[in-house]
Amino acid sequence: MATESFETQLATEVAAWRREGVIDARAAARILGRYGHDVAELEREVQGAARGRSATIFGTAGALLVGLGVILFVASNWQTMERAARIAVLVGALALSAGLAFALRQSGHPRIGAALVFVNTLVFGANVFLIGQTYHVRVGDPLLFLLWALGAVPMALVSGSRPSMFIGLAALLAWYGSLIADWGAWRGPHPLVAPSFVGIGVLYLGCARLAESTRQGRPFALVMAMTGLSVSFITIGALTFEFVWRRVGESFFSRPSDVAPEFAWSVAAILVSAAVALVARAWRARWSRAAMLESGGLFALAAVTLLCTVFAPFDTAAAYAVLFNVIALAAVAWAIQMGLATGRESFINSGLALFAILVIARYFDFFGTLFDRSLAFVGAGILLIAGGYGLERSRKVLLARARAGGAADAP
Repeated sequence: MATESFETQLATEVAAWRREGVIDARAAARILGRYGHDVAELEREVQGAARGRSATIFGTAGALLVGLGVILFVASNWQTMERAARIAVLVGALALSAGLAFALRQSGHPRIGAALVFVNTLVFGANVFLIGQTYHVRVGDPLLFLLWALGAVPMALVSGSRPSMFIGLAALLAWYGSLIADWGAWRGPHPLVAPSFVGIGVLYLGCARLAESTRQGRPFALVMAMTGLSVSFITIGALTFEFVWRRVGESFFSRPSDVAPEFAWSVAAILVSAAVALVARAWRARWSRAAMLESGGLFALAAVTLLCTVFAPFDTAAAYAVLFNVIALAAVAWAIQMGLATGRESFINSGLALFAILVIARYFDFFGTLFDRSLAFVGAGILLIAGGYGLERSRKVLLARARAGGAADAP
């Protein structure tokens, strides 16, 4: 007998298949009827879930407006308020949003409560920075981002809030970015900046796979994986531009000596941690083919980026741009293959997104210098329309194949 969660998920999938034209209404009724339940009742459950998502969206938007209003009120009256009054208002807003979130979750309104948990995370971050400003702490001080992350991640784990976990992961990225800025790594920037961020993305992905094996971490695995893929792919995408390598310029080949030694140690620590996470993921999966493909692809992505920046095999920026365009295309192929092999939509969507970015970027690189700017934009519009249509059709086909091969990402 199917479980209730399976029935609801099945109804959701069948509704999606009907929208995409994979099956018709008669086939949908036969699939749902196979499990001995009323088709209309299951469709009503799906509609209820959709309404619940709408409530979450509107609740989050409303809570964000309230939180933003409180922050703007404090900021606009910042100079006229005493220090004690500032702290009292900020801490009061934090306590109020946390109390409302807890009360709503306990009273049977978990979606609105989850929205307030997310806002509470943002209010906590605002408190950290505004109170830091009260005590004359520099706005870009890495400690502020670290404190935000140390508050957001436990808040997410306790409440089960995926958006709060995303804020925590983003705050950790900002902490590292501001930390290496203090070390002088952004001047140029230093060549090791790119492999460090690729390594962070790989580390997030490795941790996401390990989180799937724990009950408390499983709800956040998809958020961690998508954040990791985004960080790695955005970094690789940035390296496909020739002007990025021209900007690196002298710092790439002369190796500036005024960068703090802690930066190199931090890059080594990130890459070693990422490698350990990948090996642990493959070991827990008993060295399965899919696990080896995923770990091997991520390791190769980080290793190639590191080797290119450490050994500097080329003398011109154009050569590096061409190389990383090839690497980016290989990453697209790897991500799509991973999605097909494991049934994970996140890989397919990320791969197609990276491919779309590459096509648009190379279009402006090439045609933007050959035609009048207006014609270039007209061509870009046509390219976006045609590309969007083609990518959506490709995504549907790939997702259908992925679902046939394994379970898709959990929501």
